[in-house]
Amino acid sequence: MSILLKGCGRPVYGSVSSSSSSSSSSAPTTYLLDETGLGDSFAAYSRARKLRSAYGGSAFLVRRSSDDATLAIGFDGTENVDAPTLAPFCAGTDGYIVTEYDQSGNGRDRTQSLAGKQPKIVSSGSIITGANGKPCGRYDGVDDFMQWNGSFGRPSTNLGVMTPRSYNDTDRWWDAGSGFPDNNVTYHTANVWRLYAGGTKFSAALFTGVWKSVVTRINSSQTSCFQNETRWNATGQADYGSVNGFTEGARATGNYNFPGDSSEHIVWNSSKSDADILTATTNQAAFYAHFTPA
Repeated sequence: MSILLKGCGRPVYGSVSSSSSSSSSSAPTTYLLDETGLGDSFAAYSRARKLRSAYGGSAFLVRRSSDDATLAIGFDGTENVDAPTLAPFCAGTDGYIVTEYDQSGNGRDRTQSLAGKQPKIVSSGSIITGANGKPCGRYDGVDDFMQWNGSFGRPSTNLGVMTPRSYNDTDRWWDAGSGFPDNNVTYHTANVWRLYAGGTKFSAALFTGVWKSVVTRINSSQTSCFQNETRWNATGQADYGSVNGFTEGARATGNYNFPGDSSEHIVWNSSKSDADILTATTNQAAFYAHFTPA
């Protein structure tokens, strides 16, 4: 069953920006993790912006392919990712994400130590951008992924801003656990994606090249999924227990790779309310302009 909470979306397509000021617009009035009900995140990553006012670290560590030098990229005066530093560091070459720093304050940094499996964020000197011209990481759909390893249980809520570029039956944007059972979001067939939580729960439309806020919420009695402000529910107990870490861009074992772009990913080790999720997606809409809240 689908439920429209508010509004409807408008598509924004991914691109490569030649400008070093691709993220120069103002930050939202409230940082996402400063919003009421959202401050208790388990882990939080963004390639585009600062998520919490109290966070004092960098957004990610970038590696340039010309000489494998690395640089931690922080934020500019408007709390967007510091594109004016990122672009010249990778001038004339490609840039890849080595580490994404956890902005929740919990120290759960997400990494990829193998150069050939790191998502790209700069292509031939140009920052890869997506919704509203904001930077995003690009997974090649072959072997790229980012991963945090550690104990992670349910209930859980995952929130991302992403878009697939193509599809395959097994492509996984997000995966929690390793082996079976696990929980994952798969871009399943042409313009359809699927949430798996100890069994297939539902499929929903997701169009190639269209940016969306995608949310999954898994608890002991119900599995729910949101795209922007529309919710689908599947009743019955989900896969409920501890898993080993979570992965973006592939299955936890590094296969079933996702050919798509992603700007941010926030994880809560709790079942967020519909009101909290609406607050989060509305905050994302203010920054990414990928849909218009009602």
